[in-house]
Amino acid sequence: MNNIISMIKEDFPHVNAISISQHGECLLKEYFNGYESGVIFKVGCIFKNFVSALVGIAIQEKKIESLEQKLVDYYPMIRLNDIDNYFTILTLKHVMTKTSGISWPRFGDKLPQNMQEVFKLKFKDIPGDIFDYKPDPQIMIYLLEDLYGNNIVNIADEKLFKPLGIKKWEWNRDDIENMRISVDDLDIFGELYLKKGIYMEKCLFTEEFYLDSIQPYSLGGFPEGKPYGYYWWIDKYQGMEYYGACGFGGQKLCIVPFFDTSITIISKMDKPHPENNAIIRNIISMLNESI
Repeated sequence: MNNIISMIKEDFPHVNAISISQHGECLLKEYFNGYESGVIFKVGCIFKNFVSALVGIAIQEKKIESLEQKLVDYYPMIRLNDIDNYFTILTLKHVMTKTSGISWPRFGDKLPQNMQEVFKLKFKDIPGDIFDYKPDPQIMIYLLEDLYGNNIVNIADEKLFKPLGIKKWEWNRDDIENMRISVDDLDIFGELYLKKGIYMEKCLFTEEFYLDSIQPYSLGGFPEGKPYGYYWWIDKYQGMEYYGACGFGGQKLCIVPFFDTSITIISKMDKPHPENNAIIRNIISMLNESI
């Protein structure tokens, strides 16, 4: 693993931490630029993958019957004559795959704060037709909050973080995109997906939901340019399929099922850093060579 460390020091000085786990064991964990174990890092849009897991838990607990259900099915008090007609065909799966077709407020403008405000929005595309990297996950956040009668951070703590033993994190309901978490705890989250929803013999979500999560429902688009599942980006290198949680700044949690391996990369939040994909490819090459 020394060659990985040397590569990062020489070619990727923006990387602050890297971790590689295989078969539940740590192969490599290294911190750079003065960071040490236990620090919590901003992970950007990786928060969406935790929301995805919470949806799987809600299905397991029968709070959600199916992602094929219409969103309006959960809000019978909404007058259909008062909302855009496309809401009547919008499914939870459309929302989970960022193909809702909703015309969200422009970047920097205030987002709807609850489902009642969401239902005031209009559509620019037919649900299911076009992938668009917009705030669709907010809908699942509001739905989960309504189903559990609690805010999403408390739900995550009770249903996901505590069962997994995740302790080093910060997540504020008023700043939902600013999750902070330690590398060790991201590794635990990766292990949950490597075990297809089971952690320490406890089933948080079903294998069926896990497999559905990593199906390419669209070709995706900006910012990763890869096929897209339930908030997971799906890719392939040297014939090996893998999927990843990605956040601004090149933050990554990649799962490589064939090698039973998870890869966590944390880097500076100064710009997107798509070059971190090269680190993933180099690690997959190394794993391939070790067969």
